[in-house]
Amino acid sequence: MPVNFYSNGHIRPELLSDEAWKKANEFGRRNNENNKFEGVSKTQIRKIFDEVKRLERMLSVKEWTDILPLIKMLKPKVAYQVKRAIEKEKYLTQYYKKFETFIAESIDEVKEKRDFEAFCLYFEAVYAYYYSISDKK
Repeated sequence: MPVNFYSNGHIRPELLSDEAWKKANEFGRRNNENNKFEGVSKTQIRKIFDEVKRLERMLSVKEWTDILPLIKMLKPKVAYQVKRAIEKEKYLTQYYKKFETFIAESIDEVKEKRDFEAFCLYFEAVYAYYYSISDKK
């Protein structure tokens, strides 16, 4: 389902709160049997988040048309990362696939600079919520 960043030309507040919380909870959960958290590795999410923030910083020194292809390149990077993670931990496939879909659908909606800025805020909110619900390692 496509991501809708805006309402009436402004970033939707619920995107950065309720929807980000819901999205973060798709990437992992606490196992009721052993009370252990199972989901996408925080390191894996952080790696992509760091790349997104690096691209965001580049906006101040490069043209949008130079950065857009690098943003679109996030989709294959995440696909590769997810494939490798699933090969190691097949039982986490559903969580990694949801993370991959989140990135792909979000990046598909990035058409101009303000879309990318909205995505950056959304991803930051999702990452913060995910970090808060996952194990502290």
